[in-house]
Parts: sequence; C-alpha cells; structure tokens
Amino acid sequence: MGVIFLLGVSLSIVIGVRIRRSSSMEIRPDEELIPPGSALLSGSQKERRAAALETSASGEVLTGTVSEEEMRDAISASSLPSLEIPSTPEGAPPLPLSGLPEGWTMDQWSAYGHLWWEQNRP
Repeated sequence: MGVIFLLGVSLSIVIGVRIRRSSSMEIRPDEELIPPGSALLSGSQKERRAAALETSASGEVLTGTVSEEEMRDAISASSLPSLEIPSTPEGAPPLPLSGLPEGWTMDQWSAYGHLWWEQNRP
C-alpha cells in the first residue's frame, strides 16, 4: 500500500513539473503583454536584450563640455540673484521665509505678526 502511495505521489510530481515546464515555454512573464507576431519578438532573446539596452543617441548629441568663459559667467556674483531681507521694526516678530504675507503692511506685521505665527506655525 505504501509503495502504491509513493508511486502515485511521484507520478503526480513528474506530471506537474512537465505541465509547468511546457506552459512556461509558451509565454514568459516578460513577454506576455507583447502580441504574437510582433516585431518586438523577432530575433533571439540575446539580440532583443542588446537592442533594449542600447543607449547610444541618434541625431544631435550633447558633448557635455563647458567652456571656461561659461563657468566664470555661471559663478560670477552678477549672475546670482540678490536676496533682500526687509528689516523688521524693533519688537516685531521675524518675517517668514516667504516674506511679508500678502496684503500685510509692516505696521500690521508689527502689531499682529505674533498672531500670524501662532496660526501658521511651520
């Protein structure tokens, strides 16, 4: 009885492996969305992989070089934006990073800025 049971289990394992192997040969997971007969499936898997990994650009190619003059212009102080931080009157809370809230005057900020900070605490 035990031998028949082991034979049945072995036979079912062999049949399961063969069915799985034959079904995996038909459609691979990475190709199941590509319709049969598509040009994307032409050639060997190695050729398709090489074509997909090809990174050379066609047409206009940027060289990636920058001239010394362009570098000097980029780091010169005249090309940097100026950051003007308005001074607040004595006793007024500091201004938020975005500056004076829209529609506020500096007098209003001096009087009510602390309330704005309580409501808009970052």
